[in-house]
Amino acid sequence: MIKVLDKPHLDLTTPIGRGFIAFLSALAEDERQRIVKRANDGRVAARRRGVHMGRKPKLTELQRRVGRERIAKGESARSIAREWGVAHTTVARAVAQDVSWSRTHEWRKWTEGEGMEITFLGTGSPMAPERCATGLLVTAPGCEPLLIDTCGGFELPRQLARIGQPIGGLRNVVVTHKHMDHMGGMPALFIATIPLKIYASADTHAGIRDFMQWTRTSMPCTSLT
Repeated sequence: MIKVLDKPHLDLTTPIGRGFIAFLSALAEDERQRIVKRANDGRVAARRRGVHMGRKPKLTELQRRVGRERIAKGESARSIAREWGVAHTTVARAVAQDVSWSRTHEWRKWTEGEGMEITFLGTGSPMAPERCATGLLVTAPGCEPLLIDTCGGFELPRQLARIGQPIGGLRNVVVTHKHMDHMGGMPALFIATIPLKIYASADTHAGIRDFMQWTRTSMPCTSLT
């Protein structure tokens, strides 16, 4: 027990003392909750005004854009980081944030509403030649169709025709990785001379560039990490 000699009302050995301490504790808890609420409301209001929260970015917006372009051309994050005097993880994180799926594309609407449809154009593999290889078509109201992987070859136009999707209506393609059953349908898209935005991991770019050279095509290809 705590007993304060010069403040008898704080004598915890008495009911009055214990009640007084309980009252002070309740006031302190209420004030603490008010402080937390005001702090949270302030952060929300600051974000709405566009205020950056946290440490100042080490890279400028120009550096982030240049870094993304250089990495897309095959340069490593380490070499860029040495030139700019920062850690290679700083460059990698900045580029990843710039091309983040949910932050930079209108496709984020799919998670905020209803109406998204996913059509499996193929679910096979090289071990199952009787089935069309991997390919998905994602559609949503107000969004351009998104093709994820390309059915492994020239089966792609046939599969799109089966569901009534014109191949010329595709503008966005994601290639998940560097296997032919996922990226093998790219030449069919290139031959159709469709202007595409292609999203792929950095190590998949080489294979896509080979297809571009074969079909004499040049299209933007953005890294996804």
